[in-house]
Amino acid sequence: MKVPVDVIGQSITCHCNMKFVAGSSKFVKFVFKLDDDWKSLTNVAKFKQGTHKYDQPLDADYTAFLPSDLTTGMCEMTLYGSGSDGTIATTEVVTIELVANNII
Repeated sequence: MKVPVDVIGQSITCHCNMKFVAGSSKFVKFVFKLDDDWKSLTNVAKFKQGTHKYDQPLDADYTAFLPSDLTTGMCEMTLYGSGSDGTIATTEVVTIELVANNII
């Protein structure tokens, strides 16, 4: 499942229902559409749930999977970028809801 994400400046927008099944592994893939300022940086999608943090580096296609270690409840995602010249950038936070698997 691909989730389109637009990043312009420090603004981040996801274009889908932000509710996923917790524990999904290699299924929910965020596809980041970055402006030119972000493309020159090394980018990491950062997920936070409670005190736990999960970093997912973006691949060459600017994509990252939802971490399978996230449990039911709410979590936050932000994009972080760093450059070799000392540039550091981060976006606002997007809230994601993770629900229990209801398969019997």
